[in-house]
Amino acid sequence: MANRATAGPSTARLTDCLSTGVLARTFPLETVQAVLDDIGLTSQRERKMPAHIVLHYVASLALFGSASYR
Repeated sequence: MANRATAGPSTARLTDCLSTGVLARTFPLETVQAVLDDIGLTSQRERKMPAHIVLHYVASLALFGSASYR
C-alpha cells in the first residue's frame, strides 16, 4: 500500500493538529537567538522559561488568538 498521509476527522480544528514544534521548526533557535540579540533582549540567565521559549509562546498566542484556550 502506498505511503500517504491520512486526513484527520472533519471536525478537527487546526489548533488541535499544530504544536509549538511547528513554530520551533519554522523559527529555529539560532534564528530566534539572533533576532533577540539584534534587539537587545537576550536572557541574562537561564530561567524556567527562557526568552526563546517565551517568543514561541507569544507567537502561538498571536497566531491563534481567536481559538479557545480551554
